[in-house]
Amino acid sequence: MRWVLLTLTSLFVACSSSDNDDSSIFLPGDCSYFSSGNLIPGTGTGVNDATLWAENIASPFVRTRAIAKSQIYNPGGSGSANGDECAANNFNYPHRDTFCETRSANRDSYNCPKRTIHQGIDINAGTHETCLLLRNAKRAIGNGAAPEVANIIPIVATANGRISYIGSYTVDLKPDDPANSKFRYLHMNMRTLPIELGDFVKKGQLIGYYYDDFGGNNTTFHLHLELIAFINGRAQYVSPYASFIAAEQRTNHIPCLELG
Repeated sequence: MRWVLLTLTSLFVACSSSDNDDSSIFLPGDCSYFSSGNLIPGTGTGVNDATLWAENIASPFVRTRAIAKSQIYNPGGSGSANGDECAANNFNYPHRDTFCETRSANRDSYNCPKRTIHQGIDINAGTHETCLLLRNAKRAIGNGAAPEVANIIPIVATANGRISYIGSYTVDLKPDDPANSKFRYLHMNMRTLPIELGDFVKKGQLIGYYYDDFGGNNTTFHLHLELIAFINGRAQYVSPYASFIAAEQRTNHIPCLELG
């Protein structure tokens, strides 16, 4: 097993030319969020769970602007009349919870009121402009370019731990924290992962790049983040939303206004 150690400075130097686009880097001043469980009306029944199931984690996007948004009911999603995943509103505050949002899959979780739910949160990163860069990169890859051209927005480890699983569109990080079983990252650029199964990683270390891989298909450009915690000795899916909001505030040294 190997260590892939990168400082935050070298991490950004290693990224593509979009690093020169200052609009993709987080700027404080307008951060706001809806409370845990406050889903888009008509999209399901959320749970007001503000528990910090994973305290002191790093934001998976370091200083890149990252907004929790629904990938089904916002532009580009199957539940939206607007088919443009790069719509500017997808990259604007407020954050909104999607844990327990109605989905077709049948899943169990710690506190959702039913099983046909979304088991994590979806997060958009960058801006309208970086989304267009990703769209162009995806087109170039389809025309034979190397998959590395889509390595525009880095994703990092939320905690110290071990890479315990790599699937067709999934990476699991088993943290050192004994209270948590794993963090699960979905939809990164799986052909360019800088980590391997069994690697030990440090909090804030590069583990992949934001993309839309979904097995043999594709989804919108976003990161789906799950958290599995031990509750009474049993590993269960819990909401990562409050932990993500706290990590965004802590990582970027800014307050976020709760809207209710």
